[in-house]
Amino acid sequence: MKMKSPFLIVGLGKSGLAAKRLLLLLGINEDQIKTFDAKVTSADFSQSEDFDSFNPGTLVVSPGFPLKTAWLQSLINSGSHLTSELTLALENMSTEKIIGITGSMGKSTTTTLLGLGAQAFTNQVFTGGNLGTPLADYAADVLEKKRMTAEWVILELSSYQLENANSLKVELGLLTALSPNHLERYVSLDEYYETKWSLKNRCKKAFLLNYDSPEIERWCSTRLDSICGPVTAKDYDFEDAKLIGNHNKQNLALAFSTADFLKWPDSSLEAMKNYCGLEHRIEFVNSKNGIQYINDSKATTIESVLAAVDACLPLVSADGLLHLFVGGRDKNLPWAELGQLRKRSKIVYHFFGECGQLAQGKSGLHGSISVTLKTLTSTFHAKSGDVVLLSPGGSSLDEFKNFEDRGDFFKKWASS
Repeated sequence: MKMKSPFLIVGLGKSGLAAKRLLLLLGINEDQIKTFDAKVTSADFSQSEDFDSFNPGTLVVSPGFPLKTAWLQSLINSGSHLTSELTLALENMSTEKIIGITGSMGKSTTTTLLGLGAQAFTNQVFTGGNLGTPLADYAADVLEKKRMTAEWVILELSSYQLENANSLKVELGLLTALSPNHLERYVSLDEYYETKWSLKNRCKKAFLLNYDSPEIERWCSTRLDSICGPVTAKDYDFEDAKLIGNHNKQNLALAFSTADFLKWPDSSLEAMKNYCGLEHRIEFVNSKNGIQYINDSKATTIESVLAAVDACLPLVSADGLLHLFVGGRDKNLPWAELGQLRKRSKIVYHFFGECGQLAQGKSGLHGSISVTLKTLTSTFHAKSGDVVLLSPGGSSLDEFKNFEDRGDFFKKWASS
């Protein structure tokens, strides 16, 4: 390792803890590793002022922590080496073939599909990254001989991870969708899109694009080169696929195209066709008294909400309604784009959370406004034939620990 001690791990979520575990396994003394997290009491530092006398040689910055933070930039400008949990892991890997998946929506489903596709012909597969298990935990497991080295690593990559991933090289990259997101972190939509697009420059063989995404076609059309491969759902047969919704046909098309490009066996396609969907992503929860409940807590973009509505409206009975729960914490999203739902009939809108009033006002959609999701569910009523869809758009952090916690609350309520 070329990095200098001591180490400062910034952020003690899953990524930060995985980074610390790997550093210890690589022989770094624990007294040479310090941690910073304003919300975790076990961290060595909770305020930047606390380590004025501490001069880290290496900063291991978790994806959720903005690199533009002033005190972080000051340390970098003073000579601290910047790295990440992802880079630590990559620098301790050698023979693995990596597929990288990014996008504003659809990346978790596509990552899972490809993981299942690879597992159909080899048991040496790791699926994770931004989804599920951090890559550093995989690398640590290999070092501890808890698992064999994977033949294929299927890696979901957020824009935050791509900001700080100098060692990343992938056999194949996938871009699932582009839509406005995380504009509280990026100065412009172009900066956010450019961060996603940076995966192209890390591809060894090809960069596959979902060309059914209008924003990808619009924004990427002048940036295409020989490594880019536009993919459309019309080129594939989804008759036996179990995933519902046009957006999932696009995810399947990208996954099928990847399998075709890499010459994976037919068993891979069958495994992907049989996949029923991710938890918290247009997840059927329960049918009670003729009312269907769908948990889409992971939807934190406007495009995701629109896709969920498209997928769920066909489930509504002839005299039923779709009850859409929208809200949470704002991420500077273009809520006005929800206004296009005015063209649809049979939808009742229920806004909640910190951005409930903002979302209602900007979208121009009429509906109730509740302070929290818990308040909304405590007084909510539906009738037989209705569908109740939690597809918030906003993040969960105004009321819950994460989108899983929010989805679990909704599922418990829907099943009670």
